[in-house]
Amino acid sequence: MSTEGPGWLADRVLSAEPGTPVPGTAERARSTPKGFHGFGPCRWAGKRQPPGTSFIVPADARAVRRVVREHCPRTPGVYGMVDADGELVYVGKSKCLRNRLLSYFSKSAADTKAERIVEHTRRLLWEPAPHEFSALLRELELIRRWLPRFNVLGRPGRFRRAYICLGRAPAPYAYIAPRPSARDDALFGPLAGPGRWRTAVRALNHTFGLRDCPDRVPILFSDQPQMFPGEYNPACMRHELGTCLAPCAAQCSQRAYNDRVRKARQFLAGGEPDVLERLEKDMRCASAARQFERAAVLRDSLTALDELRQQIARVDEAQRHYSFVYPLPAYGRGESWHLIRGGEVIGAVRPPGGKRNARRCLEVLDNVYRTSGPPLEFHDDLDSLLLVTAWFRARPEELQSTIDPDEARRLCRTVADGRTDF
Repeated sequence: MSTEGPGWLADRVLSAEPGTPVPGTAERARSTPKGFHGFGPCRWAGKRQPPGTSFIVPADARAVRRVVREHCPRTPGVYGMVDADGELVYVGKSKCLRNRLLSYFSKSAADTKAERIVEHTRRLLWEPAPHEFSALLRELELIRRWLPRFNVLGRPGRFRRAYICLGRAPAPYAYIAPRPSARDDALFGPLAGPGRWRTAVRALNHTFGLRDCPDRVPILFSDQPQMFPGEYNPACMRHELGTCLAPCAAQCSQRAYNDRVRKARQFLAGGEPDVLERLEKDMRCASAARQFERAAVLRDSLTALDELRQQIARVDEAQRHYSFVYPLPAYGRGESWHLIRGGEVIGAVRPPGGKRNARRCLEVLDNVYRTSGPPLEFHDDLDSLLLVTAWFRARPEELQSTIDPDEARRLCRTVADGRTDF
């Protein structure tokens, strides 16, 4: 056995020297990787960094399976594929590393993408994780760090963030923004991909009669004092079509318009259930009257608004209810507290096992879950949010093992005061 790479890697190499095949296997008649030396430090492991294992992949698939069976554990973890140029081309995770890696080199494997990955692989490496959730976090961290070309999920920039906003006085309307702003009266998100929600935002404005004209268009409400009374023409045809209250032409009062804005906000927050029912009824009536073009528009609006509201509900659920401490097995031994706030994993800390550690843990908890003082830096890690939301939606029983932040603080103070140990 020999080691290679930086000291923090502790990478167990199964070949005697770089470029030497595993004993008893046929050597590939191709170059071996030289540039990649390991995954790098794990953000969630603290001082006990996880060891990795790697080997040069022989040409014989049976030899690969033999090495994996002999050395790869049946535990959660992450794995990586390195090509002949020393580039990490793929990172994956599994709740059972051995089974997952064997599937790549199985005779029955029929996954086209997997075949392409294996074709480029000259070196295989893996790293055990203490829990499947830990493996998910590690996979996301590695994809962001190394940007493997065969990975799509988790790559930075894969999701362009979108916020659904209601704002811009004096006549607020719904629009999409890439980030929060002080001009927003109401904000929903973050959501993935602004282009995906354009139809829904347009349907929202049309359904509630809100304007969507440029901000430079003057606004004049019917109850607003006018210096030069007279008739004003709407800036577009939407008022004539019945989809806008036309605040640009004094066709509605400010109170009536604000009432529509309030209803739109309630709809996005999960209220106003009759809106979708009314759209569906109008769609059926249009179809029965053989107004198929109108029926199609109503169908698209109904589908887009329903999907938008469901997605907002998922994000809102995570942001409102997923703020807790999630105890999991730690790298090495013992336990680790994963600190989840607003549906995002903010960090991990050792639980209070002694006075000094308890004081340190309490300081971190106070910083992450603070309720007073300067606000924390704004986070909108959409990948982390989606990861956490999907995990707990698929495993609601896991919520029973979480700890309320106030209870976690109480435990820390108890240990720090020397009253007990746990």
